[in-house]
Amino acid sequence: MLATLRNHHAVFYAALALGLCADYLFYERAAGISVPLFVALALALRGVLASQEGRAGARGNAVLAAAALFFAACLAWRASPTLTALNTLALLGLLLLSAVLYGNAAALWQPPAALLARLVGGVADAVG
Repeated sequence: MLATLRNHHAVFYAALALGLCADYLFYERAAGISVPLFVALALALRGVLASQEGRAGARGNAVLAAAALFFAACLAWRASPTLTALNTLALLGLLLLSAVLYGNAAALWQPPAALLARLVGGVADAVG
């Protein structure tokens, strides 16, 4: 179940800022340094919005965010098609896992099958 927000305008402006940054960073440009910048901005905005809502993230989410930033930096570091695909998959998986498990430290230490089930359930709840 999704929680209600107290500050709808901040979420709107954050989404607008992310959209404008994505347009500037990715339109007719190679991914390169744009991916780590965009990921860092998105994670920073998530932290700011969560603190405004009074929802602190778990410490394990900092590890997931750091790993996501590492894989985003790897996209700028090496341009091999295979590594780019694998880094992109790892980055997307870490960002999804970080979003689904935000603020739930106990869930971060579950077995991988339970994490995958929770990830799929969280995405299904958000979509439908």
